[in-house]
Amino acid sequence: SVADLVRCLPDWETVLGDESEAYRFPTMQRAAMEGRDGHCRFPGCDIPADRCEHDHIVNSWHTSPDSDGPTSVANGMCLCRLHHALKTAGLWSAETVDAGVTVIWTGPAGVIAVTEADGPLSPARAGPDI
Repeated sequence: SVADLVRCLPDWETVLGDESEAYRFPTMQRAAMEGRDGHCRFPGCDIPADRCEHDHIVNSWHTSPDSDGPTSVANGMCLCRLHHALKTAGLWSAETVDAGVTVIWTGPAGVIAVTEADGPLSPARAGPDI
């Protein structure tokens, strides 16, 4: 398939460090998350990232007053509608230790699963420095 839209992104560190005061992820952040993630970040799901919703890994204060998750690429991930609903309902929870590259999921009965971003912009795909 041929791309019908091309976006130029600033360097990864700039995109990663930007935080928005808004609840909704700005266009640049959404594009960066889609490029990093490649597909829905729920374990075993392969719905393409550009067909997913953009979710805060740690809830935003806009939706959870007791939470302080920023609107940023480092605190965002792509989830298909179904898996976003499961997380929002509290059936699954997510956390990250490396700015969204790895997402650790905890589900019913303490099940733990880990996903790693594998889109074309994922730092995990860059491999070791040469």
